[in-house]
Amino acid sequence: MKYLFIFNLFVAFILYKSAEYKLNDIYFTYYGLFFFLGLLFLNFFLLIFWKFKKFRIIGITFLLIPIFNFFSGFLVLSMSINDNLYPVMSKNESKQVLIKNTTGFNLGIDKEFLFSTDHFGFRKNPNKKVNYFKKGDNYRIITFGGSTTLNDHLDDRLTWSNLLEEKFNSTGFNTEVINTGINGLTTKQNYKTFVGMSKYQIDTAIFLIGANDWQLQLRNPKKVDSIFYYLFNIEDTLLFQFVKKIRDNLSFFNNPMSAPGSEFKGNKALLNIPKERSKKKKNFLIKDVSADFKHHVKKIINYCNKKKIKCIFLTQPNIFYNELDIKYDVLLKSNYLENKDMVKLIKLYNDYLLKKNQKQKNIFVFDLASKIEKNLLYFRDDYHFTKLGSQKVSDELSIFFKENIF
Repeated sequence: MKYLFIFNLFVAFILYKSAEYKLNDIYFTYYGLFFFLGLLFLNFFLLIFWKFKKFRIIGITFLLIPIFNFFSGFLVLSMSINDNLYPVMSKNESKQVLIKNTTGFNLGIDKEFLFSTDHFGFRKNPNKKVNYFKKGDNYRIITFGGSTTLNDHLDDRLTWSNLLEEKFNSTGFNTEVINTGINGLTTKQNYKTFVGMSKYQIDTAIFLIGANDWQLQLRNPKKVDSIFYYLFNIEDTLLFQFVKKIRDNLSFFNNPMSAPGSEFKGNKALLNIPKERSKKKKNFLIKDVSADFKHHVKKIINYCNKKKIKCIFLTQPNIFYNELDIKYDVLLKSNYLENKDMVKLIKLYNDYLLKKNQKQKNIFVFDLASKIEKNLLYFRDDYHFTKLGSQKVSDELSIFFKENIF
């Protein structure tokens, strides 16, 4: 019993360490801490059972439950039981978002726009109601990524995913583009979303990834290079999935994410864009992309080949270059390094993706970053697109598709 108890404390600690984000971030942050504290409480409570012989079997059984739950993550991954693994936004939501820009710069976005989600909790297609189970004669493209795919500061009709769909349809080619981007997603979570969505007849998948991975590596480089971070993942365990399923089906907890900004009144939200505070610059000590990023890019590639889905990786466009004027610092959120070092870091991630194009049948890499000029015409901050930037992405992707996919 003593050794089982000690091992269970070890399991509780690993579950806590494998929480998806640090406690000061916004997605799923409380799960790791709650699991850890809950298991500690359970362990000490069950010591009482051990003092009564009649209840010892109950104590041992309860101690085995979290241990089994810990190893269930491997079962979930190996059997691809992933339908409930990806995070979603509020479902069937439609809000007018009002922008309050206090940066002093013209950010190339509207002061008011519509932000809508469908019954899956993904950005709503403004042109048609998507039938996920039956695509008909549509060529189905699904876009994956974080906020640079979601385009959370742009109207439903102005996301690059929607503009790309309109371009193809205007030429008579029936296309359906589903935008699954969600703020803050790393490549790990995009892989889970991809696996979960793969049953919905994907013809081509587009991945705009990397930005959230390098930000996470900047904040905590040791964490994303730890085996516990990308193999012992709390989100894969059965207990986590059970709790998440309950949360998502209770009306009180039924809004894990909402439209950008804070609630204002009725169906309106207010989004404040303030000046960024100056940051203390770190030393550039990163020599390679994170192990977590490598691990999940490879898993995406393997799954693309397994399911015979055409997959396009995009390099991440951004505003950083060596001589970027210091006056733009009030717009930049991720510049924890000097500009020249941010350029080096982003190049590590984009180059890693470019090297993945080894003429595999289903894998394509498009150097989108090289196609978009580094100025405020296209970027409202580090790498989020303006209206013109979103248009430029759809233009370049349309050309790439015509030359390489269709």
